[in-house]
Amino acid sequence: MRLFKVLSSSLLVAVVLTSCDSASKEAEASADRLDQYVDSVSKENAVYTQAKWAEIEQGYRAREEQISADSTKLSDATRAKVAEAKAEYATLKNTYTERIQEEETKAKAAADPKMTLRSSLLGDGSVGTDMAFGFVNAGNILATYQRFVNTVADNQNNYSREDWDEIKVLWEALDTRKNAVEKEGLTPDDNTKIAGLKVKFGAIKAVKRPFSKGKENADAKQ
Repeated sequence: MRLFKVLSSSLLVAVVLTSCDSASKEAEASADRLDQYVDSVSKENAVYTQAKWAEIEQGYRAREEQISADSTKLSDATRAKVAEAKAEYATLKNTYTERIQEEETKAKAAADPKMTLRSSLLGDGSVGTDMAFGFVNAGNILATYQRFVNTVADNQNNYSREDWDEIKVLWEALDTRKNAVEKEGLTPDDNTKIAGLKVKFGAIKAVKRPFSKGKENADAKQ
C-alpha cells in the first residue's frame, strides 16, 4: 500500500511537471508569435489608412492577450523580448498615426483647390481655414517668402483669376505677419532679401493677373 502511495505521488508530480513544462512552452510560443508579428508588420510595405491600422491592431491585440494569460510562465529572456516587441509596436503606432493624419490632410487639400493652392505656396497644412500665420517667425520668414515667390514664378501661367485672388489674400496676410515678425528679431539681411522678393512678386502679379482667365472659362476651353 505504501509503495502504491509513493508511485501515485511520483506520477502526480510527473504530471504536474509535464503540465507546467507544457504551459511554459506555450507561453514562450505566444511570445514568439507576438515578436514575429510585430517584426513582419514593420517590414511590410506600409499602407497608411485607418482600415489597415485597425487590421494591424486587431492582430496585435489577439497575440498580446495570449501572452497576458501566460505571463507568469515566461523566462526573463522572453520577458525582455516581449518588452522590446511592445516598444517597437508603440513606435509603429506613432508612425502610422502621424502618416495617416498626413494622408488625410492631403486628401482634404486635394478635394479643396483653395487648400491645395495654400499648401503649394506655404507648405502642407501650414494655413487652414482660420488663415492663421503664426507658424511664420524670424527664423523661417525668409524661406517662407522664397517658397511663395518661387512657386508663383513657376506656375504664373497656370493660375486662374480665382487663384490670383487667393494669392493676393495670402500675400497680404504674409505681409501683415512680417510686420509683427520685424519686432521679434528679423535680421536686416533677411529684411533686404524679402524686399527683393516683394519686387519680384509685384512684377509677376502686375503682368499675369490682369490677363488671367476665370476658372469656368479656362475649364470650358480644355
